[in-house]
Amino acid sequence: MGWYLKGLRQYVDFRGRARRREFWMFTLVSFILFVAFFGVDFAVFGHGDPRYLLGELPANASLAAQLEPFSSGYGLLVFLPGLAVTVRRLHDTDRSGWWSLLTLVPTVGLAVTPGLDPARVEQSGSLSLLVLGVSIVWIGTLIVSIVFLAQEGTRSANRFGPSPKAVPQPV
Repeated sequence: MGWYLKGLRQYVDFRGRARRREFWMFTLVSFILFVAFFGVDFAVFGHGDPRYLLGELPANASLAAQLEPFSSGYGLLVFLPGLAVTVRRLHDTDRSGWWSLLTLVPTVGLAVTPGLDPARVEQSGSLSLLVLGVSIVWIGTLIVSIVFLAQEGTRSANRFGPSPKAVPQPV
């Protein structure tokens, strides 16, 4: 839990380096808490309707059920700390923090595709090819990101600072 709290305390610190343990423990605890908050959203607003889990909200679903306030709020709360620990983790592998934006490339590419007329695309059937292509690129960028984040950091000082293993860390 100390690694998670360290990530929260350094919520806007994009300088320096983060060990693998710091990044992965922050990610694990964040995931567990997000799932717990989603469970609270489901219990409070989902009314036990299994269609809620499939993304098919009943017609009488409240605005709160649609927004999933607990899990969405938690996601917003840990967005900056998560981005900061990711950037520091990339720094530990001697990479620029800009690599953290890698998984956004296919999303942005799809959003700004020029001349995309939804009606024409749907008739030609190329929408499913476009979605498939973007999905493959996104999975590829996700794999590259995971490899970068899982690699051992540089053992000595690099351009982003001294090795975090040389500095005492919380347990």
